[in-house]
Amino acid sequence: MITVKSDHNNSMKKDVAESNLLGSRFIFKILLFAGLSVSFNFIATAVSDSAFEKFKKTTAELEIKANAGDAEAQCKYAMFLMAPYEDEKDPVKKEIYLNKIVSYMKQSADQKNPTAQAVLGRWLSLGRILKKDQAKAIELWKLSAEKGDPLGQYYLASALDKGQGLPQDRSKAFDWYLKSGEQGFVEAELALGFAYSLGQGVKKDTEKALEWFIRAAKQGDETAKKCVDLINESKSSSAVNKEKDDGGWKLTGVNVGGPNKPFYSTDGTLKGYINNKGRIYDENMDYKGWIGK
Repeated sequence: MITVKSDHNNSMKKDVAESNLLGSRFIFKILLFAGLSVSFNFIATAVSDSAFEKFKKTTAELEIKANAGDAEAQCKYAMFLMAPYEDEKDPVKKEIYLNKIVSYMKQSADQKNPTAQAVLGRWLSLGRILKKDQAKAIELWKLSAEKGDPLGQYYLASALDKGQGLPQDRSKAFDWYLKSGEQGFVEAELALGFAYSLGQGVKKDTEKALEWFIRAAKQGDETAKKCVDLINESKSSSAVNKEKDDGGWKLTGVNVGGPNKPFYSTDGTLKGYINNKGRIYDENMDYKGWIGK
């Protein structure tokens, strides 16, 4: 018996926005990544008329399938119900929407839909929408992760990483982060960047850390973008011993891994190269100058 908690206002919106629950096939994936309110009013102003009509039509079709017992449709429809839930001002009607959302998600999870299991586990772990039950959350995440769901894999990895409901095991956490990150789940990509950067659960490797930060940065993750910049700045500073020499900078103790080492902008795209003499070239290999000048 799952009990919906009454102090849920804004918490579900936060959970959905943080989790990329809907996947790339849904028209408001970008809204979720941006952490914006997933409401009919917002969607209507953020997408084209045809896309919004498609959104409403898809919602109606999902409701039919969900009521017919389709597990995947139940999971998706629960997420689509977030739109009217966000728009509703009447607290009684809002509570009705919430109960429907939880009911459809539970029905889907009971049919072993891995994404629904991951989401339900998240709500149980947080203890805001549902009564907190970390043991049940772990159980659901294991089921979801073992079926290959990137969200379930990420939540299980996070629990192992932090020792929440499970003995802390960063090596196992890394393995699950990797499975999730390889499927393009941005939070897992970021976690892998930190794992390699700090040597937690895996041998420290700044180059691999940069690779994962770049992958997350390309999906718009602001933290990953900052990490890309920090690693590149660290590389530059460690590579250069600034000594004045004939009006320029003499480079000693260079540690850039050989000639034509690439460096990247904050959006993860190639910005240029630095050779072992400290000379900088753009992405087309046109000479731009020395470091320090």
